Amino acid sequence: MRQIFTLIISLLIANTTVYGQSSEIEKYFASIEAAEREQNLAKACSEYKAAINYCRQNNEEQHHLTNLLLGYCIILSYAGDYSKAIATLNEAAERNHRQPTPDKEIEAKIYMQFGVINFFQKRFDDALFYYRKSEAIAVSTKNKMGISIAKNNIANVYQKKGEYRQAIDSYRKCIKLQEELQDTATLANTYFNLGSCYEELSIQDRAKAYYKLAYSLAHTINDIEILSLSLIHLANIDAKRGEYSKAHNMLDEAEFSAKKAGLRQVLAEVYSKRTQLYEQKGDYRAALEVFKERQLLLDSILDEKLNLRTKELQIEHRTKEKEQQIALQNVKIKNRNRLLIIVMTVLIAGI
Repeated sequence: MRQIFTLIISLLIANTTVYGQSSEIEKYFASIEAAEREQNLAKACSEYKAAINYCRQNNEEQHHLTNLLLGYCIILSYAGDYSKAIATLNEAAERNHRQPTPDKEIEAKIYMQFGVINFFQKRFDDALFYYRKSEAIAVSTKNKMGISIAKNNIANVYQKKGEYRQAIDSYRKCIKLQEELQDTATLANTYFNLGSCYEELSIQDRAKAYYKLAYSLAHTINDIEILSLSLIHLANIDAKRGEYSKAHNMLDEAEFSAKKAGLRQVLAEVYSKRTQLYEQKGDYRAALEVFKERQLLLDSILDEKLNLRTKELQIEHRTKEKEQQIALQNVKIKNRNRLLIIVMTVLIAGI
C-alpha cells in the first residue's frame, strides 16, 4: 500500500506544478518533490505546511491550495496524525465543493484518502465504503489509474478482514489494469501485496513466486522500498524452511539497500526480522545486539517526528503573528481612510 500513497503524492505534485505562476511557488513545489523523492516524511510535512501557508497569504496562488491540502493530508496520514489529516481533508473537500463545477478527480482522491485514514485506524468497513465511492467516480470518468488504485486498496481491506478470495480476485483485476497501463511502479506493489496474501494463507510457493516478481520488477525500476520489503518476506519464507543462510543473505541485501536509500522504517523491519532469525537459531546474544540496534533506530525516528511537530508549531506561530500584523495594518488603513473622508468632507463643506 505504501507505494500507492507515493504515487498519489507524485500525481498531486504534478497536477499542482502545471499551474505554477511564480518562481516562489515553484520553489515550494520543488522542495516538496525532493522531500517525497527522498521519502523523508518529516521534511515533506514541513515543506507542505510552508507551501500551504504561502498560498493562504497570496491570493494569486490560492488555486493551488486544494491539491496542496490533499498532498499534505496524505503525508499526515502516513505519519499517523489522523485528526489533523481529517481536518486538512475536510478543508480540501469544502474548497472543491465551493467551485462552480467541483472537480470529480479531486473528489475521488478525497474519498480515497478518507478510506486510507479509516484503513490505518483499522475501521475496515468504513475504509471499504470510501474506496468504493472513489472507485465509482473513477469508473464514471473512465480513469483507469484511479480504478487500479481503488481496486488495490479494496483488496488491502479484504486481506485485513481475512476475506482472501475477494482480496486475491481484486489484486488480480488490479494487475490486469496495471499491465494495460504499463504502470510498473504500482504493478510491483501489487505483486508484493498478492505475495503477502498467499503468505498469510501459508501457500508459501505462490507467495515466493509473487515476491520474486515484485523484487525483479522493483530492481528494474529502482524501487528500493518494494525491493527491500520483498527480500524481507523472502527471508521469512526461507527461515520457515530452515534455510537460515539464505535468509540472512536476503536480509543483508535488504539492509544494504534500505540504508543506502535512507528508508529507516524499512530498515527497522529488517532488524526485526533478523532478531527473529537469531532467536529461532537460539543465538540470543546476537538477537539482543540487533534488537538494541533496532531500538536506537526507532528512537531516532521518534525524535525526528518530535522535531517535525516543533517546526510545525513554530510555523503556525509565525503565521498567526503575520496574520495579526496584516489585520492590524488593515485596521490602520481603514482608520486612515475614515480620517481622510472626514477631512475631505470638512474641506468640501468649507468651500
